[in-house]
Amino acid sequence: MAHPVPGLRIRNFDTPRFYCSFPRENTPSDWELMRCGPSVGANAEEAQDGQTKADFIAKLAISQKESGESRYWLRVAIRLKKVTKEETAWELNEAGELRAMIVAAIKTAQASSTRGQPNHKP
Repeated sequence: MAHPVPGLRIRNFDTPRFYCSFPRENTPSDWELMRCGPSVGANAEEAQDGQTKADFIAKLAISQKESGESRYWLRVAIRLKKVTKEETAWELNEAGELRAMIVAAIKTAQASSTRGQPNHKP
């Protein structure tokens, strides 16, 4: 089966690399960004192994929420002056685009009578 969100594996932003550019304060916002950023791709990948259509959609929904949370924590990092808006422009844009792709995949799955399996005619 194709990946539910084409390009997600290669588009998932590099949170660990980005995080390493932060000042070494290890604040809760730093840890939250490190937790939710990689979770976007991990949950979308896990959706592939969903046992049912509902499980598949639920895992994609978690990925959607984590992408939104990633954007939130990136904005917190800007407000705390850990990074500038310009430094996070790519990551914020990427998180928004990933979220849009995930939402589209969820809507497609919800509208589909199958879970992406080819329709076999007798």
